[in-house]
Amino acid sequence: MPPSHQGTGYARIFTNGGFMILFVAQMISYLGDRLDQLTLLELARARACIVLPGQLEDAAALAVRIREGADPVSRAILNRLRPRGRQLLEDFDGQAPVAPALDHELRRAINHAIRDPRLTLEPAMPAIEIDAALRAQLQGRSDSARQAMLNRRLLCQTYPASIPPYRETGLGGDTIMNVMALCLILPFVLFAPLVGPVVDRFSRKSLLIVTSAAQGFVILSVPLLRETDFVQTHSVEMIFLVIFAIGAFTAFFTPAKTALTAEIVPAQALMAANSLTTFAGTIMNMLGAFVAAEMLHRYGHNLNLCFYIDTATYFISGAMFLFIAVPDTPEIRMLRQQRAASQTSFWTQLRQALRYVAHHS
Repeated sequence: MPPSHQGTGYARIFTNGGFMILFVAQMISYLGDRLDQLTLLELARARACIVLPGQLEDAAALAVRIREGADPVSRAILNRLRPRGRQLLEDFDGQAPVAPALDHELRRAINHAIRDPRLTLEPAMPAIEIDAALRAQLQGRSDSARQAMLNRRLLCQTYPASIPPYRETGLGGDTIMNVMALCLILPFVLFAPLVGPVVDRFSRKSLLIVTSAAQGFVILSVPLLRETDFVQTHSVEMIFLVIFAIGAFTAFFTPAKTALTAEIVPAQALMAANSLTTFAGTIMNMLGAFVAAEMLHRYGHNLNLCFYIDTATYFISGAMFLFIAVPDTPEIRMLRQQRAASQTSFWTQLRQALRYVAHHS
């Protein structure tokens, strides 16, 4: 394209209100993608430090000791109990076994203490015993992960009969990253036959709103459910499921965004719009990784806050799509008429797509 035409193309897209809204919303969505990937990875790594269901030993003696508050660690855990947990602890008769509800409340308070970077700064806290094995495990960890491991050691040395020591179990960080990448890519393959018929049949603007909102609700479910016993027991599997769901909605988001761009940008400026979007998307992915790393560095001890920020990016981008006005130009009207004239039912298109995939695979 000659420079003068290219310049005209960029001038048109920068003065196109609909495209600029779409562009900014997409950049915010890219930021959300990076935030949820790195935050979910940090959640998977943090799982090793918390006390999982079934790991609390001699819970009756632990409950009595915490209720008495005779040492600073017990007082710290007592202060982190919710009102319901305090009531259950007061009503506890000191005899084993501990009721499941009290066991859950004790683990919740203990895990909050493990994630709290201020725990070791509370008055009269004993010194943490750091041996060679723990020193080796601390190497290469984020600040929040190191603090959680130190807090876990403090609780282990305070309650050696109740809280087992930290051990590396399950999948390693590199393996989790690889599986997360697979879960993110797999929906693009599995839902490929559905994407075309869905994007052709439904409003592209509506698809962007729905998929962004759905991604936001998926991420929002993580802080709301992460402290339940089921999710804690199967936290890694649930993380993979969340990533898969995000990938599934992204598989529909991307082509809908491309199709909507073609509707709101004149043909002469479409190449400039696509070039700008691709370039800015690459920059935003790198910037998003930096922002996510900085956020985890500052707020890694409070992953719920990180997930709420991540959720906000999807809801903000989805809300911005509401303000995009698709122009009623002759070209758009012709495109809609052609699509309506040749459009078969959704399930017919789906069967045709599946038949094509089966015959050419």
